[in-house]
Order: sequence, then C-alpha cells, then structure tokens
Amino acid sequence: MGRQTANETRRHLVLAAQSLLTRLKRMKELPDDKFLRWAHHMLESKNRNLAAVAVAAKFARIAWAVEAKGKAYIPRLTA
Repeated sequence: MGRQTANETRRHLVLAAQSLLTRLKRMKELPDDKFLRWAHHMLESKNRNLAAVAVAAKFARIAWAVEAKGKAYIPRLTA
C-alpha cells in the first residue's frame, strides 16, 4: 500500500468514525453493542476529535482482524 493510499484510508476511517459519533450523539438510548457503548463513552469523556481517532483506530483493528481471519464481524452484545 502506497503512502497516498494509506493516507486516504486513514482519512476515510476517521470520517466514518465521526459519522458514527454524530449518530450516537443523536440516539435517545444507549445501544446493546459493546463497541457502540465504548464509542459513546469516548464521546462523552474525551474531545470529539480524539474520540473520532480512537474509534477509527478500533475500526482499523476490526478490519484487519476480519481480513486476517476471513470471518465476518459479529458484534458482542452487552448482558
């Protein structure tokens, strides 16, 4: 992967994270998914841009794991 491709991928991950955080902020109740609860906690406790970068990094790790294992992502629900 070239530098320009890596930069574009990083930018798209951050934009996706910002979109997710915007949607989470508009939700009336907390979702049952552990990842979404973590993202909501990040949004409430950290600066919005810092939360977006943290969520983007988590997206990247999830995407890498899905690609490496060749399995679909299955969200974990809270009890």
